[in-house]
Amino acid sequence: MFARITWSKLANPQAQTEAARKRFQERILPSMQTQDGFLGAVLLANSATGEGASVTYWQTAEAMAASETIATAGRAEAAQGGVEIQEIDRFEMVLQDRAAPPQVGSVVRVNDITAAKGQIDATIALMRDTAVPAIKKLNGYRALLIFLNRESGRLLVASAWNTAADREASESVTVGLRRQAADLAQSQAGVRVTLYEAILSEVSPAAQQAASAAAKA
Repeated sequence: MFARITWSKLANPQAQTEAARKRFQERILPSMQTQDGFLGAVLLANSATGEGASVTYWQTAEAMAASETIATAGRAEAAQGGVEIQEIDRFEMVLQDRAAPPQVGSVVRVNDITAAKGQIDATIALMRDTAVPAIKKLNGYRALLIFLNRESGRLLVASAWNTAADREASESVTVGLRRQAADLAQSQAGVRVTLYEAILSEVSPAAQQAASAAAKA
C-alpha cells in the first residue's frame, strides 16, 4: 500500500480546524473516492500548534500517481479555506501493526527520521522486531505504522493511542526506542516528533490489513 501525505498549517486552529475538516470531508474526499485504487484517508490536526496532515492511501504506486491531478485540485481547494500547504511527500507503507481500527478522536505521535541509504532496512527491522513488541503491551496502544520513501531514506513511524494521557505515558518507553532508531539510521538531523489528533478517518478494511505481513515477518 502507498500513501501521499500533505502537511499543512492553520494560522488560527481554534477557529479554522472544524471548517477545514468539513471542507476536506465534503469537497475533497468525494473526488478522491472516484479514483481507482483509493483505499481511504485520515486527517490529523494539532489544535494547539495549527499543524496538520492529510494522509490518502492507495493500492499501488501507479494508482497514487494517477491521482496527482485530483490531489493538486484538492490542495487548491484546501488553500481556499485558509489551509497553508507546507509539504507533500509520497511513501510505501512497509509495516502496519494494529490492535484497534482507525478512529476519530484517537491521538497519534509521528516520528520523522531520514536514514542513511545503507541503514534503511536495519532501521525498519528494529521497529518491527523491537519497537512493536515493546509498545503494543502499553495501555491505550492502537497501532504502529511505518511509511518509507526509499529514494530519500525518509521514514515516518506513527503510533496511535486511545488518549493523550496514554500517549504521554508511553513516552518513557518510546524515547529510548527513538534514540536507538536515530543512532542505527545514522540520521544527520535526528528525529522530529509531531503530535496529532485524528479528526477524520475513513480507512477501508483493505487498507487496515495492508502490510500486516511485514509486521509479522
